[in-house]
Amino acid sequence: MTDTWTPMAARKARRKVAEHLEVKTLTQERFGAMIGAHRNTIQAWESGRRVPEGGWQFIFFKLIEDPSFIDEVRRLIGNGKTT
Repeated sequence: MTDTWTPMAARKARRKVAEHLEVKTLTQERFGAMIGAHRNTIQAWESGRRVPEGGWQFIFFKLIEDPSFIDEVRRLIGNGKTT
């Protein structure tokens, strides 16, 4: 797992989760709802306007490495619904 943050990491994590969920696209809004973050926050991370704190970075890097981790994230935040 890499530890260097770039906005590409956020975009790549969202794309990997979409592949895992077998959906063609996963909007920032829908992805944010899955992980408990507002769409504007996801957009800021993906555009490079903001850098997520360390815990969020860990989640993104873990999702890139293992997209099925989204199931655990959703369970932990109480959003285990399939969307």
